[in-house]
Amino acid sequence: PGVGASGFAKWHEAFVAELKAFRETKAAKALKREASAEPTAPPPKGPSAADPFPAEGPWTIGMPKLLDAIEASHRRRKTPLLVDATGSEDAGAKTLIDTFL
Repeated sequence: PGVGASGFAKWHEAFVAELKAFRETKAAKALKREASAEPTAPPPKGPSAADPFPAEGPWTIGMPKLLDAIEASHRRRKTPLLVDATGSEDAGAKTLIDTFL
């Protein structure tokens, strides 16, 4: 026939207590993980010899540097947005980026 209101109330109290304990354990583990993690330095603001791409703003690159630019964006935890600006007039024609990827 069902658990009824009193049965649900007992279950709900136990469930909320278990959920609270789970969240506290998860938060404690996260704090411990953050405390033991190595501090990371912010990415450099401008290009360097090791990383020739600026930290902010768009990058204009040629096809030979495409993979290097993608790797540099991933190191910065950014998602690269690739825009093909080859200027093809024929909408169905393959461009450099279409054939590269």
